[in-house]
Amino acid sequence: LNEDDIKNIQTKLDDENNNFKSYKLSEVKLLSPIERPIHDILCVGVNYQAHLEEASERAKNFKKTSNDAVYFGKRAIKIIGTNEDVQACLDIDNALDYEVELAVIIGKTGKNIPVDKVEDYIFGYSIFNDFSSRRLQLKHMQWFKGKSLDTYSAMGPVILHKSALPFPVEVDIKCSVNGELRQNSNTRLFLNDIPKVVSELSQGMTLEAGDIIAT
Repeated sequence: LNEDDIKNIQTKLDDENNNFKSYKLSEVKLLSPIERPIHDILCVGVNYQAHLEEASERAKNFKKTSNDAVYFGKRAIKIIGTNEDVQACLDIDNALDYEVELAVIIGKTGKNIPVDKVEDYIFGYSIFNDFSSRRLQLKHMQWFKGKSLDTYSAMGPVILHKSALPFPVEVDIKCSVNGELRQNSNTRLFLNDIPKVVSELSQGMTLEAGDIIAT
């Protein structure tokens, strides 16, 4: 979808005479807005000071000695949606963990993107839950395997178009488990913000429309 497509869709939605059929949420199953990403999800590790301190405490051998971003890939054969169950691989590892993150959806293919042009290449944003097997991560001394088990990626319920939020984005990020608030932060507290992350990832590496960056 290009910008003209978005404007046309918005115009039709705003038209009081449109004949679109509506459904109650209880009548439908919400799938992930992107079920099968075109590439592995691009992840930014320990991008909050609080997470950095937690990671350092949990894994004594984890040391981060600079402010440079930590990047890694996360394989996702299928991204699950709202209210879908995670198929926890407890036979492999019962140390299942969660991290709610802001997902950045790339809308235009680009390479070597300047920081001040990053918003032009973003389509929108979504909620992303990055599940992890912590013991597998420690066992293999890296994050890929422990984060890439089937259904260990959840996103949705929607992609919010970038026009709905000021840039750079400052939104609350919260996660509750069984009614208990476990994460509560804001994207303004990123150690590496979205303009820097997108620009840096694109240096020498093409980002394609549909790519997902989990911040």
